[in-house]
Amino acid sequence: MNWADLSFVATTFSCALVAGTIAADKKMGWASLLFGVGGLGLGFVFGVAARQLGKLLPFRNYQRPGALVTFVLLMLYILVPMLVLLTAIATTKWLTVLLARSFK
Repeated sequence: MNWADLSFVATTFSCALVAGTIAADKKMGWASLLFGVGGLGLGFVFGVAARQLGKLLPFRNYQRPGALVTFVLLMLYILVPMLVLLTAIATTKWLTVLLARSFK
């Protein structure tokens, strides 16, 4: 499993965990399970985006990249999926809080 595939798995399950935990914290009861499933779906979408961005970056159209280009591409390969993960967690948290307030 490479970093792009791992970021897909981490993003998917992190969003489900965040959505379920926030909903349980807002005293949603059994509906927090539904929020967890919704978070899983949202995490899946963000995970596919993180995976595609991660697979897009490494060494496209380079015969023999120099050391600096290799370093920059490696850092982008590591950081871009993590930025997508953090964005997905923040978006999931915001949407869960917004929806939990509207149901009460």
